[in-house]
Amino acid sequence: MISRTSEYAVRSLSYMASRPRGEFLLALDMARELGIPAAFLGKVLQPLVLRGLLTSQRGRGGGFRLAKAPEAITLLAIVQALDQEEQAAAGGCGPQSPADGACCVVHAEKRRHEREFRDFLERTTLAEMATNSVQTSQNAADRRP
Repeated sequence: MISRTSEYAVRSLSYMASRPRGEFLLALDMARELGIPAAFLGKVLQPLVLRGLLTSQRGRGGGFRLAKAPEAITLLAIVQALDQEEQAAAGGCGPQSPADGACCVVHAEKRRHEREFRDFLERTTLAEMATNSVQTSQNAADRRP
C-alpha cells in the first residue's frame, strides 16, 4: 500500500510525463487539472526535487518538470523518495512470530502480495503511466454524449 502523498506524486509526475518534454508546469495548474489540493501538491513535489526526480524554477515561465526521461523513472523510485521508512509488517501472531512477518497463512499471503506490488512498482515507468493515462482520457472522451 502506498501513502496518499505517494499517490499524488505518481499522478502528478505521470501527468508531467504526458506533456511535452522540458515543459515547466505550475503546481497550481496541475492540482486543478488532477483534483489535488494545491497547497498539498506543492509540499509533495518539493522532496522530489531534492531527490533528483524533478527540477524546479522560480519566476515567470517556471514551475516543475521531470529531471529525467519518463522511461528512466519508476513508480518505486517515486514512492521510495517520499515514503523513506518502509512500513514494518503488521504482527498479530504473537511475540514469537518470525522477523519476516510470515507467522501464519494470512500473513504469508499478505507478504506475497506486498512483494508482487513492489515488483509492479519497480518495473512500471512514468512513460507507461503517461501512455495509459492518455488512452484512458481518450476512451472517456469517446464515451461522452
